[in-house]
Amino acid sequence: MLMKLNIEVNCSYVCEPIYKQDGSLLAVELLSRFSAKSVDLPIDIEQFIRDMSVDGKRELFQDQLRAVKTYSDWFIANNVLLSINIDFDLASVIVSDDSTGQMLDDMPFLRLEIMETFSNLSDGMNNPLLRELAERYPLWLDDLGSGGSTLNAVTANIFEYVKIDKHFFWQHNKHTFPILINNIKKYCLGVIVVGVENQDESEQLKGTNIDAMQGYLFNSMTLAELVSQQAQ
Repeated sequence: MLMKLNIEVNCSYVCEPIYKQDGSLLAVELLSRFSAKSVDLPIDIEQFIRDMSVDGKRELFQDQLRAVKTYSDWFIANNVLLSINIDFDLASVIVSDDSTGQMLDDMPFLRLEIMETFSNLSDGMNNPLLRELAERYPLWLDDLGSGGSTLNAVTANIFEYVKIDKHFFWQHNKHTFPILINNIKKYCLGVIVVGVENQDESEQLKGTNIDAMQGYLFNSMTLAELVSQQAQ
């Protein structure tokens, strides 16, 4: 995908794998990577997306969906999920734009990951936009404990999986963390810890009752690499 702003920017996609405690692949998160075409310019991905217009976000999201659709059969056959982060603007597009909604309906393995900055997230089902999304698509909550998300959002009972920031784990001792996780799991199918960077952290988490892990410990890959690697 090529985007034009003040400079031309290339966009590509990578998958961050999410592994269960038994080592099997639960899901991947699709992430965008941007690079300037003509100059050696670092791009802050989160800021870049925040600064996009609603139309720009729609175009990017639909391009992501087209890229994923190529591999739909593989995701379905292998029972692997794929999550994509969305913000308030994209949520509004999804519930109002028929073509975007149809693309999502064609991919039952896709999960919408609600960012912690989502407006009035803690209102849960009292948030009209969040309620409409939850009635139509499976939702995941991103980065509980990172500062934006609150436990109120979890107890709304609308999220299939809840991702928690790894620092949330380190803030609690080994006795209280399982209690906290069990309480969270009353309201969702499972808990994923994100930001796992090394084998040490992975081993410590294996002794807990979380369901899966994600982070730099596990190599990112393109969609094509994911499919070919898993086929080996």
